[in-house]
Amino acid sequence: MKDNNVNNKKNKILFVVLIIIAIILIHFVRNAIIIKSLANKVEELKSSELNNYHIKWVSYSFDTTTVFDIYYKDGMYRKDTYKLDYTHPTLPYTKVSEYKLKDGSKVGIFELDQKVKTYDKNDEQTQDDSLISIANFSHIEMYLVTPSSFINNCLLNIITKDKNNGEDVYKVTSIFDDKTEYFSCDTGLTVRSDSWYSTNTNFYNTRTDILIEFDCVTDEDMIVPDLEGYTNID
Repeated sequence: MKDNNVNNKKNKILFVVLIIIAIILIHFVRNAIIIKSLANKVEELKSSELNNYHIKWVSYSFDTTTVFDIYYKDGMYRKDTYKLDYTHPTLPYTKVSEYKLKDGSKVGIFELDQKVKTYDKNDEQTQDDSLISIANFSHIEMYLVTPSSFINNCLLNIITKDKNNGEDVYKVTSIFDDKTEYFSCDTGLTVRSDSWYSTNTNFYNTRTDILIEFDCVTDEDMIVPDLEGYTNID
């Protein structure tokens, strides 16, 4: 009788272990399929000819809001950068605009200072097109950098279907880190990111929203505004 009880207990433990292994395996396989699918969509998008898009990147923290508003069309672009610093004593708001023109030159406009600087097409500043490419706003590939990181990300994240601004998204929540990312089901691109951190006295939330639209930019969006009264910077 005692042996039967021992065997029954062992069988129950083995059954529980097998159930746990099956749950982990299903969790891993499901996450792997979703992550791979999203990465493939991003790769397909980046390999296509992207000549017209609008990107609005907004980051909120406890005392600062930063905005990149980008309009791109056929090699030309306009990038408006806004910053709101709620704790700054004298300059809580700043805005800088960059215009990349058809001839390859660039115009920089410093709105609050009412200053403007022009760069020719060979200038180093003109060659710097940071934060213009769609690639800067696709983060799912980071989940597949190495085989070990892919395995870890498949195991250590919970992926659920959700909505963000009316769009179907996958919500990827880290089990151990205070971070959640949202990826578009259609394009695989990142549309939102939330993270949390704390100090000895406060708990902070940082949120980033990313809106990406295609085939919506017009020539009018690229027109440099009237700069009468602005000072040229040599």
